[in-house]
Amino acid sequence: MSHDYCVPAKSRIGVEQVAAAWRQALRIPMDCQAPDMVALLENEMPKLFGHFALLVKEDHRMSGAEGYTEFAPPKIVLSESTYLDACNFGGRGRWTAAHELGHLVQHECAVPMERAPAKYSKMKELPAYASAEWQANAFAAAFLMPEWLIREFTSVSEVVDFFSVSRKAAERRLDELKLSEKRILSVEIRNTIETWKKNDRGNSENTEADS
Repeated sequence: MSHDYCVPAKSRIGVEQVAAAWRQALRIPMDCQAPDMVALLENEMPKLFGHFALLVKEDHRMSGAEGYTEFAPPKIVLSESTYLDACNFGGRGRWTAAHELGHLVQHECAVPMERAPAKYSKMKELPAYASAEWQANAFAAAFLMPEWLIREFTSVSEVVDFFSVSRKAAERRLDELKLSEKRILSVEIRNTIETWKKNDRGNSENTEADS
């Protein structure tokens, strides 16, 4: 999405929970620091969205956009340079792919600013919690740098290397979570992780029983 759209309000914690749920749905191991975004979109998403497609267009056909999302049928379109960057685990390309995934799984009911609810009509810009762009960025940050993994780091350079993100994205995430100091996970995220761990253990036990 090249311009902001109005969406149902979500807090950062709410978006973090959505991102955690989608990491699980896409079968990303809990300790995976840099999932292959292209493989997820090309191989795993079609298993969940039967008609989903990842499309790649030449840069000159993208009107300056790095990517965009459509819903009917569901698809993410990336510029060729963005796609290749994501294939090579470049921070910018991976961020764009995750950002568009955030739109796809959260914003089917997004509306343009001129059709936003009356309470937003006199605002020059949407408040963050009702902004599709803010939510998609928050989703990308949480999806690529989950709180339960990144809390082990305080160095920007380490986050860039281990999570394959840009320096700017790493700095913002560390600042957002105040990880220059020891921090306790929020109750909501901790509960999500514990549920996920229980499901992982159950799946492992079922696999061993079948073998």
